[in-house]
Amino acid sequence: MNKFFLLPLCMLLLCSAQLSAQMCTPDTDLADTVIVFPLPYQDEFPERGLQDTACVAGYYETTIQVQIPPTITVGSTEIGINNVQITDQGISNLPESFDYVCDPPSCQFLPEEVGCIQLYGTATADDVGMHDLQINVLISTAITPLQYVLPDGELVPGNYFFFVRPEGDPNCLVDATEVVENAFDLRIQPNPLTDVAQVFVNLPEGGEYELSVYNALGTLVQERTVDLISGENYFQFDGTNLATGMYIFRLQRGNEAASGRLLIQR
Repeated sequence: MNKFFLLPLCMLLLCSAQLSAQMCTPDTDLADTVIVFPLPYQDEFPERGLQDTACVAGYYETTIQVQIPPTITVGSTEIGINNVQITDQGISNLPESFDYVCDPPSCQFLPEEVGCIQLYGTATADDVGMHDLQINVLISTAITPLQYVLPDGELVPGNYFFFVRPEGDPNCLVDATEVVENAFDLRIQPNPLTDVAQVFVNLPEGGEYELSVYNALGTLVQERTVDLISGENYFQFDGTNLATGMYIFRLQRGNEAASGRLLIQR
C-alpha cells in the first residue's frame, strides 16, 4: 500500500478514536426526580459530586447526566419548560485544558428526556487545584427565558468541585473499580461497601505490603502492613471508622503497586 495513502488513513483512524472517546451516553434508568447526576457535592453528603480526579499528563473524562423537569417554579408560579440550552458561556471555571460535549450535540435538553454532558481533556501543571464548575444555561419557558447557573443552590443545590492533582498523586486514577499497576491485580468486593469488604490480590511475589487508604482530598486516612504470599491472597478491609464517601485504596511493595477506588455508602 502506498505510504502517502497510509498517512491520511492513520490520521482518520486516530480522529475517529478520539471522537468516540469524547461522547457520552444518556442514562435512561435515572429516577424521575433526578435533574442532574451525580448530584452536586454538599457537606452533609460527601459521597456526591465529581468523585473522579484528573491527573496532570493523563487523559480524563467524566459524565454528568441531565434530566429536565417539565416545569419550573418561579416565586409562587409554576411555568412550563420548553427546553434548556447551555449558553455560549459554557461551563465556568473549567480549566483551559478541558472541554465538553453533549448528547444531544446541540447541548439543548428537552423536558422529561435524559441527556448528558461529558467533560474531557488532558491536564497540565497550570490546571492543578480545585475548580468550582458552574453550568450556564438558558431555560426557555412559555412566558420568558430564564438565565440560570447550575448548581444554583435552589433548583440544583451544592457544588461540582473538579480536582486536578499533580502527576503521580494517589488520587490520579481513572478506573472507578480496578486499576492494575505494574505486575499484580487488585479487587475489592463488595464495592460500594457499608463497613467491611474482602480484598482479592494475585501477587507474583510474597512479602510485606503497605496498605494505604486516601480520602477524596488526598489525605491518608488509614495505613497498615499486610504479610502476603505469592499467588492468590484474600484479606479483610475494615472501613467501619471511615465516613461515607469515595476513597483511594493502594497496596504497594517497593515499586510494585496496585490501586483502586472504593465507595463507602451507608
